[in-house]
Amino acid sequence: WTAISGATSSTSSFVPPSSGTYTLACLVTPEGITGLPAQWANGCKTVVVNNFTAQSIIGNPNITPFNPYTYLVSQVSGHSYSWTAYGGAVSSGQNTNQVSIIWAATGPYQVMLVENNGACSDTSYLDVVGSSCALTVNVISIDPTTFCANGQARLIANSSSGVSYQWKLDGNVLPGQTNDTLFATASGSYQVVAVLDATCSAISQPISLTELPSLTAPVITLSGSPSSCNSVAPTLTANGNYSTFLWNTGEISQSITPTASGNYSVSVSDLIGCTAQSIPQIVNLALLPPVDICVVSVDSLTGRNIVVWEKPFTTLIDSFVVFRESVVANVYEPIGTQAYVDFSTFIDVQSNPFAQASRYKLGLVDTCGTLSSTSDMHKTMHLTLNLGVGGTVNLIWSGYEGINFGSYKIYRGTAPDNMSLLITIQSSLNSYTDLIPPSGTVYYQLEIVIPGCNPTAFGFLSSRSNIANTGSIGFDHVNLDDVVIFPNPTDVGFTIQSRQVKAGTLVQLYDQMGRMVLSDSISGESTYMNTSTLASGIYLLRMPAYPGFTKKISVQ
Repeated sequence: WTAISGATSSTSSFVPPSSGTYTLACLVTPEGITGLPAQWANGCKTVVVNNFTAQSIIGNPNITPFNPYTYLVSQVSGHSYSWTAYGGAVSSGQNTNQVSIIWAATGPYQVMLVENNGACSDTSYLDVVGSSCALTVNVISIDPTTFCANGQARLIANSSSGVSYQWKLDGNVLPGQTNDTLFATASGSYQVVAVLDATCSAISQPISLTELPSLTAPVITLSGSPSSCNSVAPTLTANGNYSTFLWNTGEISQSITPTASGNYSVSVSDLIGCTAQSIPQIVNLALLPPVDICVVSVDSLTGRNIVVWEKPFTTLIDSFVVFRESVVANVYEPIGTQAYVDFSTFIDVQSNPFAQASRYKLGLVDTCGTLSSTSDMHKTMHLTLNLGVGGTVNLIWSGYEGINFGSYKIYRGTAPDNMSLLITIQSSLNSYTDLIPPSGTVYYQLEIVIPGCNPTAFGFLSSRSNIANTGSIGFDHVNLDDVVIFPNPTDVGFTIQSRQVKAGTLVQLYDQMGRMVLSDSISGESTYMNTSTLASGIYLLRMPAYPGFTKKISVQ
């Protein structure tokens, strides 16, 4: 509806300035669309606005407790009357224009009348003072009496020293509001009762506050999209009639031209200062939308997180950019790039799956050199253990995020490369207790099955968590910084030196294809491994008893 009389502009709401008749109608055939003269809808909506003020109460404002007093207003045909006596009781005349009130021994004293003319109602008050009490109290508003949604207005009671206070809203006590200052947060009629002693109190005249409806949030529209390297940049516009605009870029105009892909939002305010925030608008300035991540997992070869995606067949992508959540929640930072011609897998060498889960997003750089917006987030699983009562093992994990799946598979074994399926449980759970674990150090890992994902390197059908073992929670604890390997690089062999790794601990060397090429056991504080038969290259040294331990060995 649009106000077409009594208003200065088209607005979504209209406050009549005075009594009168106001017509509102809906434009159903705009000329700009139909090409025909504009037509107003049949049966335009008409609103009649009447201002109505209740009559002033006539009666004695000075009373003696336990005596009856008469209070009245003029009798008007068609009007109804409802009386309330604060500090007393209506003895007769309720619902008429004249009542008799008997006052109690203590106040506060006040007469209230709600008068209704059949269409509107209004309230009038008369303060009454006991014959032996001259206490008065007033309320002033420090802030405007009309305030924004979810805002407040500060009210201060002004009375004599040594009094106590109780605030009321629409005649009802506000629990706990007994200070001389009230921060009002709702519409209504506020009063304060001031009490000097058991025989003397007073109540303030009401002050009316109005909480405005929430300001309608702006809707951001995007015009234009890039189709070539020379395309005109799109425009973002905050739709709505607002006084101020503030974008998350710092710009203050109603329309802006984004210079980078990402999320854009705008905060607006009206003439009163009420504010509203838009829903973020995702802007992609690249020639293609971002590519979704297939899965994130813990790489079995490196022990680091791996990000996997399927690259589309196109000539418009130069490279992919991997983002990881920073130390601030929901803030992502680029951690590496992968050329389009390379495998669509990325190893996060800075990740530590044994310490925490990580969240990732994926972007792309098109052949114009423009970075796209980012894909939806995927989060790895993080598995931890603690020992339960009677030798049980409690498994607790943070779940996978990014895809829908129905079940977790839990694997168990006596070595990282010797685990079998223990149980399959619902994806709604994040803990499990192994009631009868094997003796010795036990290893556990989680897995979820995903729809087939086919990057250019090799196929992925699942995501796996870090491997956790009971040795890390009370049995074979070791400070892995104590392990020293030398020489590195080497040609014929290297020595593993440690004062903490127990004799007999298995040591394995893997090539970059994930094949185990050497295996030995720790013989003491120093253990030598012969590499003279190995080809030159980079190898990974691992100890299955300590899944967090990985060392690169360079053989020349």
